[in-house]
Amino acid sequence: MKLKTFAFAMIAMLTLALSLPVFAQDAQEQTPPPQAGGMRHHGPPSVDDQLNHLGKALNLTDDQKAKIKPFLQDQRDQMSALRQDASLSRQDRMNKMQQIHQNTTQQVKAVLNEEQQKKYDDLQSRMRRGWERRGGQGQTGQNNPPPDAAPPQQ
Repeated sequence: MKLKTFAFAMIAMLTLALSLPVFAQDAQEQTPPPQAGGMRHHGPPSVDDQLNHLGKALNLTDDQKAKIKPFLQDQRDQMSALRQDASLSRQDRMNKMQQIHQNTTQQVKAVLNEEQQKKYDDLQSRMRRGWERRGGQGQTGQNNPPPDAAPPQQ
């Protein structure tokens, strides 16, 4: 039962990244190499970057983007607060992240038309499969949750 719960939580966390692999590929193509001794910023994309990606992938209207952006920002803020809350166990943190993601997903999908909802679900499925292919391994080789869908703060 614990394994099932953990697996479900990991899959849910994967969906938080929404479309990170596509973003990573885009970022590699668009981001110039770092200067000598410099480092690239690592982490999830910004809310604006994520919104632009969703806009392209789902063919969002400007009105839809305006409605979705606060959902993504709120999710980002909540996830950031959770990551900084040292009082929570890893499992509690993952459960809360899953709840936040599910809430954001419902909010976003309410703004989308039927065709866009299907594309959105496909994006999340691809993320889930990518996470599973990597074995749910984080950068340190531990089972770390993927970055949240709410991209990096700038």
